Amino acid sequence: MWDRFKRLLKKEENTEDTHFEEPEEDVLGSITYFFKSSDDNTYLDIHLNDFEEETLNKFAKIVSGLSSIRFQLETLQMIKGCFEETEDEDIFNDIVLKMISHTEEEAIAVEKINKESKVREDQPWIKPSDMIK
Repeated sequence: MWDRFKRLLKKEENTEDTHFEEPEEDVLGSITYFFKSSDDNTYLDIHLNDFEEETLNKFAKIVSGLSSIRFQLETLQMIKGCFEETEDEDIFNDIVLKMISHTEEEAIAVEKINKESKVREDQPWIKPSDMIK
């Protein structure tokens, strides 16, 4: 499924096989999934401009926001492989910790919404006093 991990912090010139143009200067990072008519593979294009704290935090937020756990895990495996190749495993661990933090924040927000919803469920939609009117 994931045959190609196109770039991670690619500072050298684009190769002829690059699918996308270089992002605008103010874009610090991106994750792009795409497919081609020539095969059934799903491709992943990752761009990180730098390893600054704010950049990694925003990148981790994107990864934690992937709605499919399958995509999230596959993406993490590919990111891990790339950082292992560049011997920057500490940066990968930092991304994972930030991602977990974002996921926990979102889980707390969903839990709060569920609690509020249950409180509303306990109340009747039509109050008995409304029936008498």
